Amino acid sequence: MMFKKKVVLMAVSSSGGHIYPALALAEKLSDLYQEKKQLNSLKIHIVHPNSFLSRKILQSTPYTCHTLSLGGMAKGQSLLRRLKTLSQLPTSFLKAFTLIQKIKPDVILGTGGSVTVPFLLIGFLLRKKRAIWEGNLKMGLANRISSFFTNHVFTAFPFVENLNPKKQIWSAYPLRKKVQKETPVKKDFFPENKFKVLVLGGSQGSMFLNQVVSEALIQKDWRKDIIIYHQTGYKYFKPICEKYKSLKNVFPFSFSSEIRNYYKGCDLIFSRAGAGSILEVAFFGKSLVLIPITHSAGGHQLKNALNLFSKSCVDMILEKDFNAESFKKKILELKEDEKDRENLGRKLSQIPNKEDKILNWILRDLCI
Repeated sequence: MMFKKKVVLMAVSSSGGHIYPALALAEKLSDLYQEKKQLNSLKIHIVHPNSFLSRKILQSTPYTCHTLSLGGMAKGQSLLRRLKTLSQLPTSFLKAFTLIQKIKPDVILGTGGSVTVPFLLIGFLLRKKRAIWEGNLKMGLANRISSFFTNHVFTAFPFVENLNPKKQIWSAYPLRKKVQKETPVKKDFFPENKFKVLVLGGSQGSMFLNQVVSEALIQKDWRKDIIIYHQTGYKYFKPICEKYKSLKNVFPFSFSSEIRNYYKGCDLIFSRAGAGSILEVAFFGKSLVLIPITHSAGGHQLKNALNLFSKSCVDMILEKDFNAESFKKKILELKEDEKDRENLGRKLSQIPNKEDKILNWILRDLCI
């Protein structure tokens, strides 16, 4: 079996939850072409908003990257930022049109964020094959707008709010090879005789989580036999390190491309409620406590958390209730209740996951 030559364009935002699914799909496509010794027949282009995080994540990828600076319009953005985004739209659509005409993609896939919108609209006008990836239970503003210009919206969950069900295709969550690969956990860094807790603030870090968690950790005499691994985000890493410099068994890190080691090595995970983090943790069947962002775009994090909490797949603490005392209390409770932890991890790992229909859609009609 042979594949036709293929050019794929992916538009992503500045968050890991949008970038990583695109990278996972790019990896899988590349592997399929590599298996047939036809990798030269595949060209993958990724457009990102030129943020610090998107540059950091994409800098070592083998794919051709382009930038398109475009702000956000979702609820919670300042009026000034919205006005700036509106002023950028004409130039953004022109750049999208120019790039599409230049590289002539066979497929355009948007994974969320404002950069998606101009490419899906221009793709619609030029009659390109196009689709959206939506990982959350509630679509963000950019994907809601983009959905008008495509007939296919691939989703990680069987039901997504504010999405026409005729357009929805329930598919598997694309996991990166770095998350799935089997590697032994470093026992010197994740000792078996300690209770190990991972705190995730999302790909960009969370000032709120950092403040609460650091306040709890500097308090003495409660962390016996407990190790904390705290993902702070690049922006907050240095000040958090300064707070922790005299603490034992507390390991801050800004961001990790080898996050699977932390997933696998820890007993309990605290996290924001973005779909990417949830579904990656689900792959490892670990007990998860969600602290959803109250005012995330479209309220999608709260929707994700409430849905899974109602099914006893996760534990949850709302932002208004999350403080140093509730954080400590939840750790100590779940440390002692191994059965509860196991039940949470087991139920989370059973979140239904469909076959990878996105790849099938991209590759349709490509066999010679």
